[in-house]
Amino acid sequence: MQHIVFIRTSHANIQSLRNAVYSHAGIIENSYGGNLLGVCYVAEPLNPCSDERDEVDCALALIKFPSRDHAALFLQVAGYLEVNFLPDCDIFMVPLLKAVKLGPCWPTFLITELGSRDNYQYLPSRNKLYQIDDFGGVPVLADTSYVDAVRKHRCLPAGIRIHQFKDKQNFDEWLNSKSGAEFKQDYRRISGLNTYLATFF
Repeated sequence: MQHIVFIRTSHANIQSLRNAVYSHAGIIENSYGGNLLGVCYVAEPLNPCSDERDEVDCALALIKFPSRDHAALFLQVAGYLEVNFLPDCDIFMVPLLKAVKLGPCWPTFLITELGSRDNYQYLPSRNKLYQIDDFGGVPVLADTSYVDAVRKHRCLPAGIRIHQFKDKQNFDEWLNSKSGAEFKQDYRRISGLNTYLATFF
């Protein structure tokens, strides 16, 4: 099963994060069959669906691998598990339910992190797609009540759900639609969520 790796650190280390992942982009693709999806400089909280603002105020890198084993091996070989690699970073892995759409036209992800695993039961069914696919997006790219912690500095999410959009404009069109309004209405009712929009470059 394909996995994506989240690497999260403070904004003070964003250049170090970018240098690290982009220096390994060729190795990720050629040796591990993966893809560097990019680095996100600013994640935008989706109010009123975000209670936990702390974790949004970070820089993020996202990397896709064909399997968990590929991801784990890369992180070890590349030295990302060493204490001197971004000492304040979090690294965790999430299995994918669908294939990520690749390319510069697909950099935007709507991510919901759960502060408590108990809250997963209150999320809308993963079968409720909010017509994201009608707007050209990929609904429910990932959906799990468990994230695979590799390194932990902050409090890691207890679960996560991810949707992919073509770009920020495509997301805004969906968000301003009836389906986007329904999404906000459903998610604002659940406490302890951190829902944000992340665009990767």
